[in-house]
Amino acid sequence: MNYIPQIAEMLGVEMGEEFDIVEGGSNPYRFTSDGLVGIGDTTTPYAMSKLLTGEYTIQKRPWKPKEDDHYLYYDKAGYLKPSVFYSYSTFDHYNVTYGNCFPTEREAKANKDKALKALGLTEWVKE
Repeated sequence: MNYIPQIAEMLGVEMGEEFDIVEGGSNPYRFTSDGLVGIGDTTTPYAMSKLLTGEYTIQKRPWKPKEDDHYLYYDKAGYLKPSVFYSYSTFDHYNVTYGNCFPTEREAKANKDKALKALGLTEWVKE
């Protein structure tokens, strides 16, 4: 049985999601069914062992949508709204730049205070 998906989940990342290892190395890294891979899709057993022992830590990269990706954002009243990312949209780029662009409701709720503060909102609708 391949335990890599469980290891990725325990470390707080998704399979295939790019992340950095704070202590350096060949960032970015990601987990595949072959294990931890770095640049050039080469497996990195040394870095994997350091992650498993807690000597290295993962830093997640901000999510950036691609053309036509669905995302969620907070409006000026603090309500969570759905949208679709278009590369020509100033509004969409504004949301990405200010950290107001989330792939899931869970991510959005976990970062609500930070997103609304970046938007200059001190009071908003409490859910």
